[in-house]
Amino acid sequence: MKRVDPGARTISVSSGWLGFLFGKTLEIGPDTQITVAGKDSSLAAVREGATVRASYETRAGKMVATRIEVLSSQQLSSVK
Repeated sequence: MKRVDPGARTISVSSGWLGFLFGKTLEIGPDTQITVAGKDSSLAAVREGATVRASYETRAGKMVATRIEVLSSQQLSSVK
């Protein structure tokens, strides 16, 4: 993941060869499911640089995340 903006409720992700080819900014909606270490979590627990699996759909011309799964443990904040 390249960037997390809690104020705007967006994340910027990249994919492709070594994560450098394609980038997208996804909005985080009230129904976006976020998991960290296999447990329900929040956007506040997601850190820039973490490896994530993101699913999204287009709503009214915007890319809205439906699910964010944090895969790497090294970039996590403490989950409360």
